[in-house]
Amino acid sequence: MEIIFIIMEVLGICVILFTLRLLLKGDGSSEQRLMGYFITGALIQNAGYLLELTSTTLEAALTATKMQYLGSIFVPLCYCWFIFLYCYEKPPLKVFGFLAVIDLCLLVLIFVAGSHPFYYRELGWLVTESGHHYLDITYGPGYPAFLIFGCAIPYILSVRVLVRASYTRRERGASRKYKTMLILSVLPVLALISYSVKLTYVYDPTPVVMGVVLSMVVILIWGRCWGQKPHYSTLKSSCIL
Repeated sequence: MEIIFIIMEVLGICVILFTLRLLLKGDGSSEQRLMGYFITGALIQNAGYLLELTSTTLEAALTATKMQYLGSIFVPLCYCWFIFLYCYEKPPLKVFGFLAVIDLCLLVLIFVAGSHPFYYRELGWLVTESGHHYLDITYGPGYPAFLIFGCAIPYILSVRVLVRASYTRRERGASRKYKTMLILSVLPVLALISYSVKLTYVYDPTPVVMGVVLSMVVILIWGRCWGQKPHYSTLKSSCIL
């Protein structure tokens, strides 16, 4: 099973790198920069998880886990911000600022997790029947805080905006794209749930699913636009329709 996940991670990283290369052809607008932020974060997260999968010691696996959080902690917030701008909604900057502070505090706590039990209550270095070592984590109260403030709130805000945009913008192409993005946004949540309830045993599909989904969102939005030179403000309306 570990070989399958390693191959999936390598392929996922290749998809993300391809998407980043396409983003270099953008015009530097705020929307394009936000896409660059969350795609780069997804790349760091997947590289960290690949390192965790191939780690041979608990210390190396724990360092790789911290690398994953470094990449992923702000991804839901950046994606949510992008959704607001893309759907012509005014971002709630005070809410985003509050969530960013919480995310930053959680990131600091994760990086010094060895000195307190708030985020990792217990750490183990176990082995599967096939001989693959993996990091076994018993989470503390910090993990539910991460799920709520780092994942759930940005996701709920994104879904609400996408649903509203799907039914208020009646243009055929726009409505179809918003609904497609809404469906894609559900997939990382399903992957996270499958890991949380141990459907995938010791392996976490969330990083590769999130990375591929974010890449698909970028390609969906910009697929017809690369190679054109107009500014993003005029390009967005032509690419939606």
